[in-house]
Amino acid sequence: MRTFLCLFFTTFVVSWLFPHTSYATQIDVGIGYVPEFLFLRPSGDMSTLAAFQPGRLFYAGSVGRETRFVTEFGYASGWRASQNDLVGGRVSNMTMSTSLQWRFVFASQLKPWVGAGLGYQTNHVIERHRTDAQGFLVQRYDDIKAGGVVATLRTGTFWNLSRYGRWGLEWRTDYPFAANVARIDGLGFVFLYAF
Repeated sequence: MRTFLCLFFTTFVVSWLFPHTSYATQIDVGIGYVPEFLFLRPSGDMSTLAAFQPGRLFYAGSVGRETRFVTEFGYASGWRASQNDLVGGRVSNMTMSTSLQWRFVFASQLKPWVGAGLGYQTNHVIERHRTDAQGFLVQRYDDIKAGGVVATLRTGTFWNLSRYGRWGLEWRTDYPFAANVARIDGLGFVFLYAF
């Protein structure tokens, strides 16, 4: 946890050193918050679980007129009951990622950002168990703690709330490269303070 927070804080501070151009407010550069509904797909013997993530934090900085980088930090957890001979348990997930995004302008109110990047994710699965058809406990399993690199894909669009406020929708997918790291698909409502 401390490593994630240190990396996020370092990226945030370093990004302030980049000069902001006069068009920064128009290209959705700023600090954001994303409450999100997501699907965690742990690899191995556990089925997909749905979870609500109360918030993911991100910082967006400009690279060019239609290009920006985004650094994010998020935490999510969820419970999955055992079913159909699949193991159940409680999954906790922390993700930190950085992506490069490009804006495509289709209309004045439709300017989606599309991007890709890399991140690091940790998963902790506790209370792993399997039950029979009647719901009685059959077996308990050891906890799993794993981490690894993920490829991250993002697409989303923003609309103005005020001069500095934006809101939007974002779809994200994180693909793991390591075993026991979850694939994540999520739809989030984005709130951005642009400066």
